[in-house]
Amino acid sequence: MNTPEFTEKIYDFKVDGKKYTFGVRIPENRIDRPALLIALATDRTTVFNHPDYKTIPDIFLSAGHNVASFDLPGHGELIDCYGEGIINWAKAISDGIDIIGRIRNIGSKVIDICLQENLAWKQTVVLTGISRGGFSALHIMAYDRRVYAAAIHAPVIDLRVINEFQTISQDKFVISSSGTELIPLLADRFLLVSMGEEDPRVDAKICFEFFARLCASSKIVRPELFVLQGQTHGPTAYSHAAYIACVSYLFDKIALRLNEKIGQD
Repeated sequence: MNTPEFTEKIYDFKVDGKKYTFGVRIPENRIDRPALLIALATDRTTVFNHPDYKTIPDIFLSAGHNVASFDLPGHGELIDCYGEGIINWAKAISDGIDIIGRIRNIGSKVIDICLQENLAWKQTVVLTGISRGGFSALHIMAYDRRVYAAAIHAPVIDLRVINEFQTISQDKFVISSSGTELIPLLADRFLLVSMGEEDPRVDAKICFEFFARLCASSKIVRPELFVLQGQTHGPTAYSHAAYIACVSYLFDKIALRLNEKIGQD
């Protein structure tokens, strides 16, 4: 699909004394009650512009909602002495840096600024993420109750199954970052997880085990699961079907929020 017309704003901010930036795309035809989608993958340029990643952001823009994204550590503007990509996380963690806590803090600061800028009607903030972006979205959602809903595709649930983390699999930051450890904070939250029947990169079985445990811990709001035929992080799963499932789920939850307030402004 074609990207709808928008205005893009770049914001600078600091977390723990370090400078970061994030981008927000504001649609030309914005609705009067826009939600804010924060979309995460590798870096914001990829999220906003790459055909394999921009489907969900573009649909949100077309529907009149605001879309934000920021670079994950080791990507885009945040490539540093620890290298590029997810190996950056492993090297930083092995050097004693809590890179996962940094991601959570960046995400919460982005939410702070977006709410100050009135970019989310009635604080309707939703997240989406792909692979390491899904992992990041889970952590931000778990530690920030302002996140209303999330839909993640082929997420990393446990860093210990990723090749880059094999040598530091017993590190305290790696162990504590597992999605299983987040379940008490994610129970009874609006969450959709999409995964292929198989996944050689992040291990689909671990994802399904996480989902089952989260279901067991959720008494009021149950998470939802969308399973693709074939292999994610591989050639056979049709990821765009997952993106449509994610959009549908988030739009359904946003509609609930918007409908609650009709006639009460």
